[in-house]
Amino acid sequence: MNAVDAGATKCDIELTPQILSIRDNGKGFKSKEEIEQFFEVFGQPHDDMEDKTFGQFRMGRGQLFAYGRNTWRTGKFAMSVDIDKDGLDYHMEEGLSHEDGCHIHVELYTPLTHTAHAEMLDQLEQNCRYVSLVLNVNGRQINKVPTTQKWEIESAEASIRFRQNGYLVVYNQGIKVCEFPRHRLGCGGEVVTKQNLKVNFARNDIMSDCPVWAKIQQAILGQTNAQQTRPFAALPAPTTGTVRERRPRAPATTEADRVRLCGQAKDKQLTPSQLASAKLFLPLCSHTNISLTMLHNRCDGKFTVAPEQASYNEHERGRSMVQHKLAFPLAHANLRRWGLTDGCDFISALKVAGSYYTLDYIPWGDMVARVDERKLIVQEKDMTRVEAIVLATIRKHAANLCYRLRRSGGTVMLPRTIQLGDSKSGDSWTDGKKVIVINRNVANSCGCGPFAWINYGLLILHEMAHQTSTLKDHGHTPEFYRAFHDCTTQNHGRSLSWFASRCAADCPQIAERIDRRMSRTELAMVDHQEACTARVTAVVGAEATAAVPPPPPESTRQ
Repeated sequence: MNAVDAGATKCDIELTPQILSIRDNGKGFKSKEEIEQFFEVFGQPHDDMEDKTFGQFRMGRGQLFAYGRNTWRTGKFAMSVDIDKDGLDYHMEEGLSHEDGCHIHVELYTPLTHTAHAEMLDQLEQNCRYVSLVLNVNGRQINKVPTTQKWEIESAEASIRFRQNGYLVVYNQGIKVCEFPRHRLGCGGEVVTKQNLKVNFARNDIMSDCPVWAKIQQAILGQTNAQQTRPFAALPAPTTGTVRERRPRAPATTEADRVRLCGQAKDKQLTPSQLASAKLFLPLCSHTNISLTMLHNRCDGKFTVAPEQASYNEHERGRSMVQHKLAFPLAHANLRRWGLTDGCDFISALKVAGSYYTLDYIPWGDMVARVDERKLIVQEKDMTRVEAIVLATIRKHAANLCYRLRRSGGTVMLPRTIQLGDSKSGDSWTDGKKVIVINRNVANSCGCGPFAWINYGLLILHEMAHQTSTLKDHGHTPEFYRAFHDCTTQNHGRSLSWFASRCAADCPQIAERIDRRMSRTELAMVDHQEACTARVTAVVGAEATAAVPPPPPESTRQ
């Protein structure tokens, strides 16, 4: 907010667990007198001539002082504040090289945990979503320009977007102030004000006597009341701003409606266009019905019908069918909806209905056999967040694991490229020379927990011990068992322990680098592992120190 008040057009924030850096291109402090007047004194009243957007109290910098050792650079001056050491006294240096705008460097008193660091980044993105300048956090722009967004109400006071459910979030000229539950104003959504709101000292609530908010609230209530009393009528324009006319929402289609439409289709009462656009087909892996056009385009017209009581494994097979465009799986409920007994009957029913789409039905058993025998490489663009993090982390340390092992059982352990694959048989496989593939189901089930990396390491060593392809049926020779035993027990298994510890420690940074952030639970597990490792190291170090015998007396040494 200080950057906006200083006329900045860009603000760069760098946040690590140890350091906070804020840099803007605003006007900064121009003279020593300004520093003594506005930096040294808290609560200095604002002059109306200053034309501040947010500034009201001149207390914001005190919040930064509480977090760590502050160094402020602006113009040819530098101000240092360390409240743990010097209280609120500050040290000023003059005659330095010129610094455009203002640069604040904070060395945090208490380093952030991985969880707290991720939460801080999320809060920055949520609280500054619509700020007017370009805001970059760790090299990534996190804010949106309000003028590029679509709004349902545009008035002199605010831009407003509605949602049927959820909270109504209020942004004071781009900075989040508060959020109201749906029952307060009858809707959810977002409000970005164009004029400054009158807020409390903590800037987390709107004062009851704010005139700007009174006008915004009137416009919101006018919209929501009109929807509740006349949901399909044209809405009157509010006293301030304009309201874009909203299309009346069509009533929801029920299962009874779909059964009726299917009967009409078989009786040739629907036109081909109506038959193609009506959403009459329920996918196996989704609760959202699709149209005949969508069914035809998903997998080139090929489809299958799942059994009536589809298990979790059958749902997984259905997802694999869609991903690799083998066939589109429909739920068994479609047969009851259409009054059919088998998937083959769909072909004749659609032909009678006059469909201009030709579909190809494949029995479920045949599709299951195709899926189970396929071992496919998963492309990075198709990976989930967890899969991408696991693959990137393993790739960083797998080669070093091989180099640490050197030789095992007379076989040179050369590095191989690590990939993720999709298969219903086997947790991993290899071509015996260049590639090791880990099943994506293993990555999704194990995740990024501290013990998962041991499992990944064992899979890699298992495939390393294979010198021939394991893509199809294969056995385990005595040479394999000897190589696997040697590489897992060599040096008391320290190579595998090193691999697991390095993967667990580097996983949060790698996730941030590939822009696939870890979940709170995963970060908490990493924090717990690091804390346990620190305690074990401290105990081992203390025992080693106690085990060292005291030096002999001086007389004995002579």
